[in-house]
Amino acid sequence: MIKRSLLNLLLFLLIVMIFGFGINNANANLEQEELARVEDNIRKAVANCYSIEGFYPANVDYLEKNYGVIIDRERYHIYYSTIGSNIYPDIAVYQKGGR
Repeated sequence: MIKRSLLNLLLFLLIVMIFGFGINNANANLEQEELARVEDNIRKAVANCYSIEGFYPANVDYLEKNYGVIIDRERYHIYYSTIGSNIYPDIAVYQKGGR
């Protein structure tokens, strides 16, 4: 009887661990998708700016002010580097902190 109870407890703990791992994995995937979505929105706004105004913006602030890009600066760090108004900028989005 005690062996069966112990076996049931171990089985329950194994199921809980597998469930927890699945939730953690799903959360990591959602965070990666969110990073990709933020970067994609910035890239679309950059292309839109170039097609309308004929130049690539010098910084992300210009996109926020003129193209409705919204960035959660507490969650994301945006790498945006340009060497000229007619050369596509380098763009990368990183999550801040150890999330």
